[in-house]
Amino acid sequence: YEPRYNVENIQATESNDGKNLYVASPNLGILRFDVTDPKKNIKVTAKFDAKGYSKIKLSQNGKLAYVKANNGMVILDISSDNIRKIGEFTTMEAFSLVGIGDIAIYSDKYVFMSDFAGLHMLDVSDPESIKEVYKQEDFKVAINLQISPDKKYLYANELHNFKVYGINDISNIEHLKNYIVSNRIYTFDIGSDGKIAY
Repeated sequence: YEPRYNVENIQATESNDGKNLYVASPNLGILRFDVTDPKKNIKVTAKFDAKGYSKIKLSQNGKLAYVKANNGMVILDISSDNIRKIGEFTTMEAFSLVGIGDIAIYSDKYVFMSDFAGLHMLDVSDPESIKEVYKQEDFKVAINLQISPDKKYLYANELHNFKVYGINDISNIEHLKNYIVSNRIYTFDIGSDGKIAY
């Protein structure tokens, strides 16, 4: 696929069966690539036109996509070639086309989202009627979110701060620790044992 824009950030995620790659592009929207034979032919098989989409995560069953938009989050039905929006949660408009923040899927019912308005936990059990069930206001936006393998902790990074939240009891989310660093943190990954952040 021939790019037509310079973009600050795109994100890609692979389908559960490894046959498709979904790409979130701030300028193009969501693209689905057929990657069943990447050495011979990669082609776009579906597209959802939108502006300001920056992050994408797929549901466990692979039928829904949770997408970070520059004004919140949308849920897309990706179960067919006709990708369509079925739900939207709006918080506040970002200052640029590339929305800052992230999404982390806790379960089929709950999704965490970060943006300029803070950290949100959303009830997505009915994708057409997304409800905010938790919000911690913080205008230092968490750029990336990740949940520990045992689902006890939520990790988040700002440019100079790494945060740990206790989410073992999602009715009582607790900010546990800050790690301030002198260099910038652009992204991170949590080890499979859940004990080390890279």
